[in-house]
Amino acid sequence: MIRMSGALHEKTVAEYYKKEYTNRENRSYYSQGGELRGEWHGELAKDLELTGAVDWEQYNRLVKGQDPNSGEQWIKIREGVAHRSAYDITIGAHKSVSDAALVGGDTRILEIHQRAVRKAASAIEEYAQVKLGNTRGAEITGKWAAAIFTHDSARPVGEHIPRQQLHSHVVVFNLSRDREGQVRAMEARELYRVQSYGAAVYHSEVAADLRAIGYRVRTGTNYSAEIVGYAKEYLDSISDRREQINQHLKERGL
Repeated sequence: MIRMSGALHEKTVAEYYKKEYTNRENRSYYSQGGELRGEWHGELAKDLELTGAVDWEQYNRLVKGQDPNSGEQWIKIREGVAHRSAYDITIGAHKSVSDAALVGGDTRILEIHQRAVRKAASAIEEYAQVKLGNTRGAEITGKWAAAIFTHDSARPVGEHIPRQQLHSHVVVFNLSRDREGQVRAMEARELYRVQSYGAAVYHSEVAADLRAIGYRVRTGTNYSAEIVGYAKEYLDSISDRREQINQHLKERGL
């Protein structure tokens, strides 16, 4: 599963860092509530010498459209207009893969997921563009600065406990550099168009690596890499959100 959000405003992206992305409650299986640290990703991030664990100050400067190292204001923000700071691309494993990793305790699958997320993110990054103005259109840069946060549990639904769900948030900051080196806001339409391509890359990588360590894998809906041997009834029983959606549809005769 890959899902890209709409443009997130500055306040939202800053708040998400502490409330969502690094919240220890979003990793209850591997970390037992330990601190979450993201990792930098992207060719622009490399150019800016952003490597390893995500630093809050650098993250927050990018949120504001600034140079993450010096604080220089790159993106002009009009007074009274909410700054569109970033996009959140969520990449998630199939329920069977999450279960084998988190309930089954196969930590190799976490590494497989993280490698596949990086490759899928890099595949989508190739289509990154910047806006050149109303009359000049857009220009492909193939570069972004992003922060990846991996979680292993879903938000609880109603009275249910948090369920196992291996997924990552790729937070893509709304800026890139054109051919002349000027930092500009991104044109995101192509990123939306290649979500299915990114999903295919992610699931093909997961499938190949799972087979390499001995799992039987099949291709399910929307390219998903699924581990063979899980009963549909069991997977349905741990899909609280799907149960909620189906109940909502049933109540409305849909």
